[in-house]
Amino acid sequence: MSIRRSVTSESLPVQAPRAEGAASLPHINQLRPKGANSNYVNGPYNCAPAVVAMVARNWGKQGHLNDAQLINSLGKGIVTPQGTTPEGVAQMLGRIGVPLAGEALAGQYSDAALKQHLQQGNSLIAQVGVNDPATGQDSAHYVLIQKGTADGNYVVSDPMANKPYVITPKQLREAVGRAPPDGGLLIPVGGPGNASAVATATALAPTQPLAAGPRAALAPSRGATDAFESSRPSLLPSSAPSEAAGATLIPSRAGAEPLLQGLNTATLASTTGAFAGSPLTSFAPVSSLAAPVPEPFAVPDNALEGIDTRFHEEPAAVQNAPLSTGEQQNLAALDISYGPQNAPVSEQVTSREQNVEEISRDLLSRKEQKDPEVNKLLAQLESSSFAKDKQVLNRIKREDLKDPGIGKKTWIDSF
Repeated sequence: MSIRRSVTSESLPVQAPRAEGAASLPHINQLRPKGANSNYVNGPYNCAPAVVAMVARNWGKQGHLNDAQLINSLGKGIVTPQGTTPEGVAQMLGRIGVPLAGEALAGQYSDAALKQHLQQGNSLIAQVGVNDPATGQDSAHYVLIQKGTADGNYVVSDPMANKPYVITPKQLREAVGRAPPDGGLLIPVGGPGNASAVATATALAPTQPLAAGPRAALAPSRGATDAFESSRPSLLPSSAPSEAAGATLIPSRAGAEPLLQGLNTATLASTTGAFAGSPLTSFAPVSSLAAPVPEPFAVPDNALEGIDTRFHEEPAAVQNAPLSTGEQQNLAALDISYGPQNAPVSEQVTSREQNVEEISRDLLSRKEQKDPEVNKLLAQLESSSFAKDKQVLNRIKREDLKDPGIGKKTWIDSF
């Protein structure tokens, strides 16, 4: 379960609203996707590529691959034992030629901005936090916000579940706020019903389809991303992560079995090489999903039975593969918004006594402690034209876009 942020503009071009009752996007389970066999690996770490695979199916892309092959191809060189960063999510979208639809929403994001994206035909990849009652630890996870319902709720596809379900805006906001270490993001993704996204997708379209490869394995973040990350120094001390923090983390929720109802937990479908993707018509319209679930993002204790929980790495050549044009453009476009646009500030927001590094470290520490005043301050920094304020804001953004949620206890640790 990995989760991270993406930014959405508060003022977006108006498109025709998507019909509330339209069929749901294809749903894909990250542990047992269609076509999975012994070659499918890293299922517990694959929440991000599984969510992006749903986006690909919605666009009708990569039909030559079954769901398991598509997930592995998307995650190759990007997914790590710590999960996937928001930058990694942007890369995966670039691999299939799907553009971002604006800034990632974080902090004090407005429900109006989120709903505007959905009305325009976009979806949002949400980085949320789930809690394991047995340990009291929060874990990070990616899910897909498909669309809104007539009564103001959201249809969400959780790749750890068997089917989409409905959540309330309050449930989503609480889950995003819980994402470790300091809150998650909502990454808006262009949809095929958005004319502007279609035009951008044409320019991003890859020249070659993704390859299934000899085996569908995932790998650590590729070295080629250093071209982008070398100019983004980390503010936090480097240390080897001791826990699978950004993987799909499974809380102990015995009451969540209905979300996995219908999954074959004993056998896996064989990979035939033919198209085995999830069809668009697999799920019922929103009207049949009207009641919000009481415990969203919950998974039963037996979800990993029969699943290989080890992380399988790719060779160095895969890790160092060059970025595609689509990946580069999405990485360049990825940004964060911490709240609605405020009036320009007349005085510098940050302290004149402390330097940029000291202020940034202090804000990061307060963010991890869930200090509500930090998000207000970050929103103020976005409205400032003072150089020091901009430097601090950019430092915080760099950390948020690289953080897969390291430092949480996961259910996988018991294996």
